[in-house]
Amino acid sequence: MCTRKRAYDSVGHALGTAVHRVSTGEARALRAYRCPYCRLWHLTHKRALA
Repeated sequence: MCTRKRAYDSVGHALGTAVHRVSTGEARALRAYRCPYCRLWHLTHKRALA
């Protein structure tokens, strides 16, 4: 599940972290998603499911 992933309380906080990580070169592209298990927000590099 998501116990090893960093969790964010809000989508804004998750997206702010994503912008920072992309702008510093730590990541190429990230998106935030709401976890169905813990109901918090995580970041992923994977595409959204259609």
